[in-house]
Amino acid sequence: MTDFHSRWHNRVAAVVSTGFLAAMGAGASAEDAAPSEYRLRIDSPSHGSVLFAQQGEDWPLVRTIEGRVEGGDRNRALFVEVSVLTDTWYPQGVAVVGQDGRWSLSGYFGGTTHRLRARLTDAADTELAVSTVELAARRLPIELSLSGELGAASGPSWSAAWLDLASATDFEVGDLLRFEIGGSARRVVVRLLPKGGDPGTQIGVVGGVISVPYDRILEVVLKRRRRAVVQISVHGGSNAWSMALGAGNGSVTLDRVDLVRGRP
Repeated sequence: MTDFHSRWHNRVAAVVSTGFLAAMGAGASAEDAAPSEYRLRIDSPSHGSVLFAQQGEDWPLVRTIEGRVEGGDRNRALFVEVSVLTDTWYPQGVAVVGQDGRWSLSGYFGGTTHRLRARLTDAADTELAVSTVELAARRLPIELSLSGELGAASGPSWSAAWLDLASATDFEVGDLLRFEIGGSARRVVVRLLPKGGDPGTQIGVVGGVISVPYDRILEVVLKRRRRAVVQISVHGGSNAWSMALGAGNGSVTLDRVDLVRGRP
């Protein structure tokens, strides 16, 4: 079914369900109608607002989009077609305007910034008014301590500490890993080992050599997705594989690893 026929079907179904009768004719734009005949308002979400995800709420966010129509002929069958722009326009559906002028439907917000567009039409798809608002959506940060088994080992020129995760874990772009690091190493390498990866190789290394802060709390933000990670490790000593950390760089231990997800 084409987009035109889909919209046509939605309008016909809405007309029948509400008992409205409308003459069907050629579509026209809002410019063809009297400019002040109808006024379309989006009441919620409001322009400039920020939608926050609640703890445990799924993403994308689902919120009610509602507004009202003022002016014009209230006995005319009216509809509001809603779309949301993130990377492209996503149709949200068509709402029937009630006799009191109010309309509502559920919309999805899965980006960071959004433009919400409402288009008022009749059953013939005549565009009568358009209204837009801009808003943002944010995830509330989720912080948790990653569970698993800690371990450490060292040799003449290397040192490693790790957390074997309780289960294979996916990490997303923007996730922050917070390490509480022991030992005396001032420079380390961080590695997220994927399932099936050889721990004797550099597979899964995050960035390059990282300086350890004086408080020994190291925060690393992931720049790309990491799938099915089974072990998180930090590496000290004078060398980590082919990467030089410096003569005299000390050993490393690991006390805990926390995950912070959904930061602004």
